[in-house]
Amino acid sequence: MKKRSKSIFCCFVYLYICGVSFALADTSQASEGELDSQFDLGWRYHKGKGVKKDDSKAFALWTAAANKGHAGSQHNLALLYFNGLGVEKNAIEAVNWFRKAAEAGFPHAQRNLGFCYQSGRGLKQDHSEAFKWFRESALNGLPDGQFCLAHCYSQGWGVKKSDAEAIKWYQESALNGLPEGQYIMGLCYKNGRVVKQDLVEAFAYFNLASDKHEDAPKERDLIEGQLTKEQRALGQRRTKDLQAQIDSEDNSK
Repeated sequence: MKKRSKSIFCCFVYLYICGVSFALADTSQASEGELDSQFDLGWRYHKGKGVKKDDSKAFALWTAAANKGHAGSQHNLALLYFNGLGVEKNAIEAVNWFRKAAEAGFPHAQRNLGFCYQSGRGLKQDHSEAFKWFRESALNGLPDGQFCLAHCYSQGWGVKKSDAEAIKWYQESALNGLPEGQYIMGLCYKNGRVVKQDLVEAFAYFNLASDKHEDAPKERDLIEGQLTKEQRALGQRRTKDLQAQIDSEDNSK
């Protein structure tokens, strides 16, 4: 599996919408203005799924659907502008479309609009606005948004610093399957930061993150060397329990 960077403030991680569950559409359906079909066909062109990869066609399809209020298309259109795919790079136009999708309640766009405010990309930097949009995406259940919100509380960005709130949202992101959140929780239990030091719990969180976070296997292995045989077995059971909790959350959505 591709491992994800430890920092998520330096890049956009939702270039592709994961929840494309409706049936694949053909070009004639898209031309009739069915928004989901336009979105899906744009996704196919962007990914090269069943058609030749062509970001300019994805841009045209997502523009058409975005102009009719399709939030997923608005979000993906923003990312094309932000990254200069199929269109000239334009951070200001990207922010415009992120905002439309965010105000429509699309959590990925809320998270990415928060990033724009956090970094000052396409608009004036504003930590309070960043916190606002990270919070919206977090409350809408987006794990990356929950992680970003936790980081705001941890650093005191746009909100009064609160270790208790930070750990709450780091754990929420971890239990929603985010490797970055799992890694941070491992560090917290390893070092006794905010929570009581617990090497078995630290091992379990690092173990959870080990397939997708580049630093987690090293941390897990370092802790494993400090555990007794019984503690290692307990750590493995705890990993399974946490994974079952994550799977249960996924199934309930």
